[in-house]
Amino acid sequence: MATSPEHLSFQDLCHLSATELAKIVMDPSADEHLRGQAFQVLRKNHVKRIIRMVAIRKGWKCKRIVREVYENSNLDLWMLLEKGAYDPSRGKFGSWYAKVARNRLADEMRKKQREISVPPVQDEDGQEPTCTLDQVSQNPQPDATADPEKREQLKQESQQVYDQLLNVPPLAPRAQVDYVAVAALRFRLAMLKILKNYPNGRDLVQELSWPEALARRSLRRGWPTIQAIWDQIFAQPGHQSWVSGSELVEIIKEMLKRSGTEAEFSEATWDQWITRSRKHLLKHLPSQTVDEIIPPRSSGSSNEDR
Repeated sequence: MATSPEHLSFQDLCHLSATELAKIVMDPSADEHLRGQAFQVLRKNHVKRIIRMVAIRKGWKCKRIVREVYENSNLDLWMLLEKGAYDPSRGKFGSWYAKVARNRLADEMRKKQREISVPPVQDEDGQEPTCTLDQVSQNPQPDATADPEKREQLKQESQQVYDQLLNVPPLAPRAQVDYVAVAALRFRLAMLKILKNYPNGRDLVQELSWPEALARRSLRRGWPTIQAIWDQIFAQPGHQSWVSGSELVEIIKEMLKRSGTEAEFSEATWDQWITRSRKHLLKHLPSQTVDEIIPPRSSGSSNEDR
């Protein structure tokens, strides 16, 4: 921070990163009024967005739950920071709080499931059968994407992601693979997968279009544009919701074959490109932003699982 904490104005606070704001909140020697202001800026400018993006990525579609988790964060997050639960030396605030938000949202989802479920039937061992969050998300509530406000919110958040990708330079002027194009296609496919359970989810993803400057980029030099690939995905006979990594590879290979382009391409290659794309983005964007575009790979999972 260029200015010492005690001389920061509210306007200065609005320009600080989430990590810098969290440090002020956790500093017991800082002015109490300043700490309070820093906390409110942290919640309004960062926490709300993190909670929304975690919910969208996990496919948890209840707007009320997102609102409740955000409202609860007023006390919950303050207490966590007071206890020193966040350690800035171990990573940025956004990455840490995304895990907290995921746990809080999961707790609320479980509560909601208990509220709407019928009295449980015990199995033959006398145990109450469990219902996983995956099962909850596969049985969505009334279509939230029909809400104009929700649709507009998703459009704005997607546009923010695309705008940030456009600010990331290519790997190198003569690089064969465009990892920004890889990230853009991977992000839009992830949105398609997340929204597939909504009756109007597929149409909404079509509305979440990328800027022309991204649409005309190609995964690899001389290959079809990502817009052409996207159009081909939706042109597949019997296509209903989304495509897996292996299906995407087959679609691209068929397009290359028709264009007379000789290239080796496999699901392992696509998975590798996603991993390299994430590493490239981390050099130019905050880690919490990259986590929203390409989540970190968990142990034992493929990029397709993220």
